[in-house]
Amino acid sequence: MINNILNKYLEADFQIIEFEKDGLVKKVKNTLLDIQIGSEIFDFHPFFETLRGLIEENCIEEFFQAVNIEKGNLIVDVVFSIGDEEQLPFVLLIDKTDHYSNIQSLTQLKNEVSIENYKVSLKNFNLINKIDIQSEFLVSISHDLKTPIHSIVNLLSLLDKNNLSYEQRELCKTIFESSKYLNRLITDVYELASIETGLFNLKEKEFSLQDLISRIEKIYQRKLVSKNVELRIIKAAKLPDLIIGDSDRLLQILFNLLDNASEYTNEGFVELEIQQVYKKSLNVGLNFIVRDSGKGFEFDKEDVNIKNAQLKFDSNDEVGLGISIVTNLVNSLNGNVKFESIIDKGTNVEVYLPFKLVKGVTKNSIVSKFKKKNLKRIYNVLIVDDNEINKLILMKLLINHGGFYIDVALDGDQAINMLANEKYDFILLDLHLSKVSSFDIIKTIKSHSSDLVNAISFIPMTTGLNSEDALALQKYNLETVLKKPFLSEELYQSMYDCM
Repeated sequence: MINNILNKYLEADFQIIEFEKDGLVKKVKNTLLDIQIGSEIFDFHPFFETLRGLIEENCIEEFFQAVNIEKGNLIVDVVFSIGDEEQLPFVLLIDKTDHYSNIQSLTQLKNEVSIENYKVSLKNFNLINKIDIQSEFLVSISHDLKTPIHSIVNLLSLLDKNNLSYEQRELCKTIFESSKYLNRLITDVYELASIETGLFNLKEKEFSLQDLISRIEKIYQRKLVSKNVELRIIKAAKLPDLIIGDSDRLLQILFNLLDNASEYTNEGFVELEIQQVYKKSLNVGLNFIVRDSGKGFEFDKEDVNIKNAQLKFDSNDEVGLGISIVTNLVNSLNGNVKFESIIDKGTNVEVYLPFKLVKGVTKNSIVSKFKKKNLKRIYNVLIVDDNEINKLILMKLLINHGGFYIDVALDGDQAINMLANEKYDFILLDLHLSKVSSFDIIKTIKSHSSDLVNAISFIPMTTGLNSEDALALQKYNLETVLKKPFLSEELYQSMYDCM
């Protein structure tokens, strides 16, 4: 029987101790513990006192793991057997000191690794929080910067309607173009921060690809002619015209790439090529390739499919922001980017983007350009904006158009009080009032269900929409939103659409 037990449990050094049921040791084989024949096994170590209970309960066999025997500095597994008519009760001690010591070391190492991982996670968490705070600050400051740009653009528009000399008109045009460029830079910062904070919203709409390309060509033709650099526009033979996608983001991507190409190319060419990669049903894939013969740059990844790579020229000039903007925007639009550049030879950037085709529409159905209308009646307009310059500009734009009677509310409370005493056709409402939520105003007004309230057309104005704003506008069925800086024609058209 002893041999069977040995075959079953023997894995290391062992010791067998046979004893009477009263604890008297009768036989000892091998020496792990210094237990003498004739001694009481129950008295050798507190653990062995448990054997007395097993004998009293007539337990046939029991196995104990990792018993720490301090007297021998051992950690043993113990097998107890009560024996039979021919065999005395006995215990088999199996030395597992090294085994359990290694496990303890591994456990300690695992705990130390877990602690280090926690420290790294905590460090990353703090870093992410820091980045989030920076991104939220950029979103906020971008919004604040767009408000004065909106004022500048529209004040220039008003000024341009006066009798200006040629020199004054050219100065106004320069300021206007500089303001638009500044607005694009601020939009870049805003979009990048919005992507990082999860506030990024796509705005898919129908637009003319041909018109967009023509617009780009006019802008960069003027910009490059002064540098004696050739602008090349190459279009595939069968490009679709009307497509559905985010035209603003597409322009932003191409502006960034063409700005980089233009800035770092002093001779030769800058080229934009548009290719149709595939067309299936109402889906189409387009490649936009920007090439130049400029100074080229190095990037820190061998793979040309770069994501968030920091790109640098040999000099101290950096184009990381533009490339980072492009990469983030393209990824958000489910596209991809490929970069290829050689120092002193030039750069090739290929952007792939998916779009949808407009069903059953031909080029002749493109929306015509803005045409001013002669209004057949006077429309009452309430302006709710706590920025004095914004209010002044809106009033001037509406007065210049004619056909509008205008009231101005300094805050939400005053707007609600004025609505109780006056019928309005339009409410031009800034979505970022300083003292009260604009959506609380909308909610309060909408809660008064009456023919007068239902007839009001709300036109929200904002420098940028986050996901919460978009959901709130959808909740109140407000589809028309003026995004600052907007031009007078955009304001008029949005009002025409509500008439």
